[in-house]
Amino acid sequence: MRIGRVHIHRPSRENAMGFVCSLATMIVDVMDNVLKRNGVDMTFGKVVDNLFSLNLKYDRESEEESFSGPLKLADLFMDVAEALEIDTDHLIH
Repeated sequence: MRIGRVHIHRPSRENAMGFVCSLATMIVDVMDNVLKRNGVDMTFGKVVDNLFSLNLKYDRESEEESFSGPLKLADLFMDVAEALEIDTDHLIH
């Protein structure tokens, strides 16, 4: 979860944090399995690490999208979006 330090002052907040961490772990496990099943040979965490430097830009006037960064990362983004059945037309609008 890449959380450094968390200060929780009440037990109820500790329980909530535990729930959120558990839910996030389950979601990442599901995404890992979906990616693997659809031919993306990478965990979701590794995908996030790789795509962190990819910049997706949207020009509102021309309604054009563009990537800045290595072309390999743009291809990875499209492969992951396809594997997760994400309609990329609705990501930025």
